[in-house]
Amino acid sequence: MGSPGSRDGGTVACDFCSDQVAVLYCRADSAKLCLFCDQHVHSTNLLSRKHQRSQICDNCSSEPVSVRCAMDNLVLCQECDWDAHGSCSVSASHDRILVEGFSGCPSARELASLWGIDLEDKKVSISTPLIQNWTSATVDDASSWMCD
Repeated sequence: MGSPGSRDGGTVACDFCSDQVAVLYCRADSAKLCLFCDQHVHSTNLLSRKHQRSQICDNCSSEPVSVRCAMDNLVLCQECDWDAHGSCSVSASHDRILVEGFSGCPSARELASLWGIDLEDKKVSISTPLIQNWTSATVDDASSWMCD
């Protein structure tokens, strides 16, 4: 299996702000977005909240994901999954789970849960801004991505 980003060389900038790394793909907008811009764009009205979004493929960094490979700890689009786990491949026996998209404006905790990350009973405090114009972020029970 190739290394993550091997097809096009790595990460892609957010189509909205061009400053942050895009991690989500919105089919309706044909846009790759960072978490902050996704929240901004898809919280504006009821229609945009219905847009289906998903993570961007860890391998090609350009397509929406369709599966999560537990063995490689990667989310892959359909084509990269076939390339990595095709029937002739040693990795064809890897356990893979279908990944479904989401809509609405999920909180940080809800996104983590969708992505298989367990934040239960954990509180993360970030003192160094991850995104420009953010001074701090906290993940807790009532969390949502918030900007100062």
